[in-house]
Amino acid sequence: MHSQFLSLSRFAGFSSTTRHYASHSSDSVTAADPETIKAREWFNEGTQKWNNDDLHGALDCFEKSAWTKATGDAYYNIANCQLQLGRHEAAIKSWKKSLELSPNRSDAHVNIANVHALILKDPETALSHYEEALRLEPNDGEIHYNYAVVLDSMGRLEKAVEEYKLAVQNGTAVAEKNLRNAMARLLTKKAEDAAKGAGSGNEK
Repeated sequence: MHSQFLSLSRFAGFSSTTRHYASHSSDSVTAADPETIKAREWFNEGTQKWNNDDLHGALDCFEKSAWTKATGDAYYNIANCQLQLGRHEAAIKSWKKSLELSPNRSDAHVNIANVHALILKDPETALSHYEEALRLEPNDGEIHYNYAVVLDSMGRLEKAVEEYKLAVQNGTAVAEKNLRNAMARLLTKKAEDAAKGAGSGNEK
């Protein structure tokens, strides 16, 4: 690849911000819903263990939370733990389960895309998930940037340049250098293609 991803995964421990890690369950809790209350307790305990770097303990608690009452937040954090523990395929399945329960969670699409791009070496699948994430968050510069990196690595320079530009416009400054490099390579490619075309014409 010609450039690096901003982060492998958009949650605490990988990204520079913790806004992509579900630190508390968003489900409403009522006295008449004991399952939700118990699930919240397991979730909160999992969060504490996560913050104390106890990944196995956190995973156990988040799984118990999800088994008690399935939520997008619980499965999202299960996936985060699984990724940290090197269980990449399991993490993807858990993020997909999170998306079934919370379809508008763009970060799950980003995480799935990053794993496919960086670890599983499946750029086509990565692109499809970046596209879904951008459908949900069209002004997210980080997503545009990682999308551009994969396009760049596949030689799709024109589209990569478009996405690098959008990344810069949306505040991702690291994309500026990549944009210049991609534009230079695109100009070189166009010049080479033009020269080949001229050569073919002369041969006729």
